[in-house]
Amino acid sequence: MPWLGAKGNKEKIRRLRKIAENIGLEIKLYTEDERVDVTFTVPSNSAKIESILKLPPELIKTYSALKELKEGLASDVAELTGRARAYESHNLKRLYEEGHITVRKDGRRKYYGITD
Repeated sequence: MPWLGAKGNKEKIRRLRKIAENIGLEIKLYTEDERVDVTFTVPSNSAKIESILKLPPELIKTYSALKELKEGLASDVAELTGRARAYESHNLKRLYEEGHITVRKDGRRKYYGITD
């Protein structure tokens, strides 16, 4: 079972946990004298998760927001991330081109979703 030891600010650890959960990793936290061990249980689609974890942080944030939504417009993702719609639209396009997400067109609107 893969594991990661992390030490530092509790808020950073919480953000790491949220990102990991958003991309489908099961997390268990253990605290010992200011040390926090984060244990990941990797599901069967571990190759996909590994490729997502190799993405730049800005794309991981976009992917995590979309995973939370299940499906949505660039404006929906931007609302969750607190970033501009145009910026998220660019990030979603990159994620789509790399095969991490799907796009469904409805008229002029593009609905982005997570691939299985």
